[in-house]
Amino acid sequence: MGKKLTEGTTGTGLDSIVNALLDNSGLNRSISSTDIQGGAQAADALNALILTAIENGKLFADGLIDIADVQAINAYIRDPAHTERYDTFIELHGDDEGGEEWGYHLVQNDGGNGYLEGDSLTNTVFDGMYHIGFEIREDGRVVNEDGNANATLGQLSHWMTYYLSEGASHYFGTDLDDRVDGGELDDTIHLGAGHDRSYGDHGNDTIFSGTGDDSVSGGAGNDKLFGEGGNDSLNGGDGRDTLSGGGGDDSLSGSYGNDVLRGQSGNDAMYGNEGRDKLIGGDGDDRLYGGDAADRLYGNEGVDSLSGDAGNDRLFGNGGDDKLYGGSGNDRLVGGNGIDELYGGYDNDTLEGGEGDDKLAGSYGKDKLYGGEGNDTLYGEDGADQLFGEAGIDLLYGGYGDDVLEGGKGADELRGDHGDDLLSGGAGDDYLDGGAGDNTLIGGMGDDEMRGNIGADSFLFAKSAFGDDHVERFNGADGDRIVLDAGIEYSIGVNTATGTPVTVLTLSDEKSGAVLGTVSLTNSLLDTADIVVDELAFL
Repeated sequence: MGKKLTEGTTGTGLDSIVNALLDNSGLNRSISSTDIQGGAQAADALNALILTAIENGKLFADGLIDIADVQAINAYIRDPAHTERYDTFIELHGDDEGGEEWGYHLVQNDGGNGYLEGDSLTNTVFDGMYHIGFEIREDGRVVNEDGNANATLGQLSHWMTYYLSEGASHYFGTDLDDRVDGGELDDTIHLGAGHDRSYGDHGNDTIFSGTGDDSVSGGAGNDKLFGEGGNDSLNGGDGRDTLSGGGGDDSLSGSYGNDVLRGQSGNDAMYGNEGRDKLIGGDGDDRLYGGDAADRLYGNEGVDSLSGDAGNDRLFGNGGDDKLYGGSGNDRLVGGNGIDELYGGYDNDTLEGGEGDDKLAGSYGKDKLYGGEGNDTLYGEDGADQLFGEAGIDLLYGGYGDDVLEGGKGADELRGDHGDDLLSGGAGDDYLDGGAGDNTLIGGMGDDEMRGNIGADSFLFAKSAFGDDHVERFNGADGDRIVLDAGIEYSIGVNTATGTPVTVLTLSDEKSGAVLGTVSLTNSLLDTADIVVDELAFL
């Protein structure tokens, strides 16, 4: 047998296998010390043979032993030009069919109570790695000495990488449809081609799905999942996970924890679920669902659909013609470029259309809507809302509640609907309709048309912003009033040029006498008592 072995002699992490074998109390109770020595010495010599193959091919230069490297080790041992290598392997390993049964196989077949990397000594090493010199079947498994299937190439690559790196846990898939799972450690899993399944289990895992349509779950821990090629399904599981879809039409689910989901290429579906998540659509037409808690959703390029769901969410459509749904919570929705649709949902939301001809609907709550650039349509709906058309020719509907509507630049149309509303046209030739309720209408710059409709309405004319305006259905008996800024005087006349008498107010600067503008009233009942000066109304 030679000199007694007390520890592995290769000077690498493979020595831990031999050392564990020598220190295994379970083996000492069931197998003689002589047989344990024989098994340990055989394992040590097999390690040396494997390391020679690795060094000869520079297989560990990248810090990994992948499946191709395992195949290269097998080819080195079985090289027909060097039969002495395979002869040495058989001599060290033993061959049941040849009738050999000595220390190595006694150790292999017992296994004891030793554990390496969470698995029994038998399953981890002797029934796996030390069969590397035998034939490899088409399904990616090495055979036993009796010809039956043994470990997969993926398992062999994992064990070798683990021991040679002294703790780095890597698993590798093949070009077949694999099931590759991690363990208790912080695993790195490399799936190959084919439609694979992988479960990271415990630890902070990193999983690369490779090509093919794969199903990957990180399990517990803070995991990183990469879909790469194919239409993949990624589930982060517990912990703070990072999911990247890669190419293809992927499904990404954050599950529990504060997760980051990136769709990248393809038309992806992303679900933040529990936790404060960040979802980024990337290229393609994506669907993003924030789930519970305060999430951030970014549509990026493509025609995207973003749903904040519960929580105080932030949604950004960015490029493309997007649809944004705030859901419950006090949300902020920003359409960005493109022709976007923004729906606030419940609670008090802020909607910003951005560029393009956008549609904004506040729904329930006290909402703020900003049309931005483009010709936008804004709906306050329920609640006391504030609507700002900003640039472009905009259409604003207050809905229910006491709303504030400001048209901004352009020839805008403002309709208060129900409630006591404040309508301000801003610059441009605007149309203002107060609707039901006691409303305040301010035409602003330009030649504006205003209608009070039902209720006691006030029409305000400021000295600094004026034009030739038209008021319809004014009725002082209902409480309607013409309110002038301080420093404005007026005269009342009748214009019969059209054949129908029209009451005309001419408004002038009180000091200079310069005409500021006119107010034409049709289908109206006006008395001088209905005209008041109130500078406080313009503060």
